[in-house]
Amino acid sequence: MARMTRRRYLGWAALTLGGVAAVACGRSAAPGSDQTQPPPQSKESVTLDFQHRWDGAQREPLVVEQIRAFEQKYPHITVNVTMNLHAAGEGVAGGVPIGKILAAIAAGTPPDVLMIHANDALGLTEKGALTYLDPFLTRDKISLKDVYFPAALTSIQVQGKTFALTQTAAGDNPYLFYSKTLLAAAGVDPKQLGTWDGLITSAKTLTKPAGDGFSQIGIPLPGGAFMDWQTVNGGELITKDGRKPAFNTAAGRETLTFMTESIKSVYGTPQRMNDFLDQYKSHPRGGGNGAWVAQKSAMFISGPWVWFETQQQVPTLEFAGIRLPVNKANPQSKQTTIAESVWTWAMGAGLKKPDESWRLEKWMSLEEGHKRLMIGMGRATMVKAIVQDKAFFDQNPGWSVVLETLNAATGVPLSKGWAPVKTIANRLPSDVLSGKYGVADALLQGEREAQATLDEAYRAG
Repeated sequence: MARMTRRRYLGWAALTLGGVAAVACGRSAAPGSDQTQPPPQSKESVTLDFQHRWDGAQREPLVVEQIRAFEQKYPHITVNVTMNLHAAGEGVAGGVPIGKILAAIAAGTPPDVLMIHANDALGLTEKGALTYLDPFLTRDKISLKDVYFPAALTSIQVQGKTFALTQTAAGDNPYLFYSKTLLAAAGVDPKQLGTWDGLITSAKTLTKPAGDGFSQIGIPLPGGAFMDWQTVNGGELITKDGRKPAFNTAAGRETLTFMTESIKSVYGTPQRMNDFLDQYKSHPRGGGNGAWVAQKSAMFISGPWVWFETQQQVPTLEFAGIRLPVNKANPQSKQTTIAESVWTWAMGAGLKKPDESWRLEKWMSLEEGHKRLMIGMGRATMVKAIVQDKAFFDQNPGWSVVLETLNAATGVPLSKGWAPVKTIANRLPSDVLSGKYGVADALLQGEREAQATLDEAYRAG
C-alpha cells in the first residue's frame, strides 16, 4: 500500500483540525468549582503528584521522559511520578486503585493528575473526587469542540461539564482489510465491499472448498463485534442516561441476524470456519490474523496495527484497508465506528496548587508531552492538531483512513455499568450460533442481564 503523499498530507492539514489555543494569562479555578476566575498563577516551588499506569519497558520510560520535559519547561515545578497499576480486586477499576485515590483525597493529599478510564472517572465525579476543568479551559480560550474529534466529548463530559481530558483515541477501529492480489485473482471488485450484501457475496466468491474444509476463505466471520455492527447499522447499545440497554430493537435484530446468518451462508457451519482458522492459531493475534498473513484469508477485520504489522510480516503483500461496510437495506446505517473506550488524564479534588496541576494536565493531554507520548507509543489521539502530525502518516500508510474513521466515530453515553453491558452485547452472536437461543430470545435475555448489571452498578454507587 502506498505511503501518504505530500499532497494528501497537506490536504489533511488544511482541514478544520483546530489546534490548541495559546495559554492566556488569567486566574485558575477552585477544585470542583464552576467559577471562571481562578487564583493568580504562582512561581513558588511546587511539587506535584502524577499517577499513571503505562507500564512496560517501552511505555514507562516514555511517560517519564515527558514529565522531565515538563519540569524543564517549568523549573519551579517538581513532579513525583507513581506507577499506579494494581491487580483486580476491591477498590480497583481498570487496574487503577480507586479506593486508594479516594482515601488520599479524603486525607488532603489528592493526586494532581491521574490516569483513569472515562467510565471509572464518572463514578469519581459523583463522589466529588475530581476537579472540573471548564474554568481552566475558559481562561485559556480552549474550545474542546475545535480541539477534539466529535466523539471525544461524550467520554469526558457529564451534564455539560468536563471532568477529564482524553489520552488515547476512541473509535479508531476496526477496519476491513483486503488482499489486492486475491481479490484480483477471483475477479472481485473492491467496490463490492462497501455493503453487507456485497461483503458476503465477495466472501463466497473468495472462499475455496477443499474436501470437508477449505483451502482459502473469504473472511473470518462475523468479523467485528456486535457493538461494531450494531453501531454501523444505526442502532444503539445503551440509553443516553447510561442506565438502560438499548440493543433489543429492530436494528438489533437485523444486526444479530446478519452476523449469525453470514457465517452459515458462506461456510455452512461456524465449526467448519473455526476448524480452518485453527490451522493458523499459532499467530500471536490468533487464527484470523494467522490466516491473513499466510494469505489464506482474502479479507480480515481488525485494528489499525494491521497496516504496519502486515508490512513487517509479509512485505510483498499488496493490501488495502477501508472502513466497515454499511447495510444498504437500512437508511440509518452509516460508515462509523463505536467510540466506547478511552483513557483520560484527570485532576483530583482539593488540590493545593490547582494552577500548576492544570499546567501538567494540559501538557500531558493537549500539548507537546501528549504529542510525544502518543507518537512514541504509535497510538492515535482525539486531538486533531496532534493526530495529523506527519509522524503518524510515516508510521502508518493507512493513516488517512484512520483520520476519516475518527472523524465519523459515534460516541457511547457514559455509564458506570458499560463494561458488563458491552460483554453481554458482544456475547449475543455466540449465544445464537451455539444454538442456545434464537435471535429474538438472545436479545431479550441479553437485555434482562444487561439491565440487572446496570441496576447493580448504580446501586453500588
